Amino acid sequence: DYITSTGNSVLSRVLDSISVDALLSALALAPGHTLERWQLMNILSKREASPSTSALEMRIARLRKKLASVGADSPSIKSLHKVGYTLCSVVVLV
Repeated sequence: DYITSTGNSVLSRVLDSISVDALLSALALAPGHTLERWQLMNILSKREASPSTSALEMRIARLRKKLASVGADSPSIKSLHKVGYTLCSVVVLV
């Protein structure tokens, strides 16, 4: 079904956008601190049935692109191998 597959695609993009925004909010609320992977996975699990580490990495990559598109310094998010992520840019939540 074209309608069903299109609807699922739109829903998937909306949920992905919400997940990316939730990750940004969490990182912005912990400036200068590393959020561990399990903490970020916990945030994703509130929006998805069973998120994978690759799903987290994909959303962090999208978040980096989103931040770069609004002029954030690079790296906007620093990864600590097998530990977690730190937001390196100033973000004001409104």
